[in-house]
Amino acid sequence: MKEFGKAFGEAAYKVASKMGGTKSQGKCALAVGDALSMVMGEQVAKQYRGNAWTWISKVKMSNLWRFLKQSKDTTNLPAGSLVIWNKQPAHPYGHIEVADGNGHLCSDFIRSDKLALYRNCLLYTSPSPRDRTRS
Repeated sequence: MKEFGKAFGEAAYKVASKMGGTKSQGKCALAVGDALSMVMGEQVAKQYRGNAWTWISKVKMSNLWRFLKQSKDTTNLPAGSLVIWNKQPAHPYGHIEVADGNGHLCSDFIRSDKLALYRNCLLYTSPSPRDRTRS
């Protein structure tokens, strides 16, 4: 069984590949929720469902991630890390994506972790390599 972060990063890459490839479909939170469902099951994933910005309060109370830092540097994040971008006029719900651990950030599309989208984001990482996948 895979460690949670690696399994979540791989699931996010698969979902993004099927959803949009390299072009956003405007469904980042749906894609991240679908990836979480693949790893942890829908019972867990449904607790996080909502737009990108609503994930922040839910992630803060979760044991799946811990706050890492606020930054616009998203390079070299561990697999399974969450990147939640602030709301902007053009993006009123923010944006959420998952690091796959291989230089990509995945949501409803895949992009390089080297390119900041806009301003600062909140970075959350899996707190330990404990196995959190379902049996």
